[in-house]
Amino acid sequence: KEIFNRAKEKPLIIVINKIDLPKRINISDITNGTPHPICEVSAKEHTGIEQLNKKILKLIGATELKIDEVMPTRTRHLVLLSKAEENLTRAIRGVEEHRSPELIAFDIKEASRSLGEIIGEVTPEEILDKIFQEFCIGK
Repeated sequence: KEIFNRAKEKPLIIVINKIDLPKRINISDITNGTPHPICEVSAKEHTGIEQLNKKILKLIGATELKIDEVMPTRTRHLVLLSKAEENLTRAIRGVEEHRSPELIAFDIKEASRSLGEIIGEVTPEEILDKIFQEFCIGK
């Protein structure tokens, strides 16, 4: 109950999982009086999942959930996507303005580097930096 009181003003759905198992506690004793929607599910048996999806959509103010849409979940990813967009925009503008191919290639490489950071690609420079940081190379 203390957790629910702390989260009173937050958007929240109380999800009770494993409803396929025998109940050990009276759930209404815990959830009684909370203003938040409650959804009982069994992830194992896929029971209540559709109801949970509907409650999530209602909570975020959407009418449907599109699986093919990408939604970055970390601030770092948003920053990297923004950098990539800036670099690609600059590259496109460079092509339109007949700039040097080297400058255009640089912007494209920087965009690629930002996107690579999101998916965990490691550049050769990063590998060398890591080697020199962790290993003593010398006499």
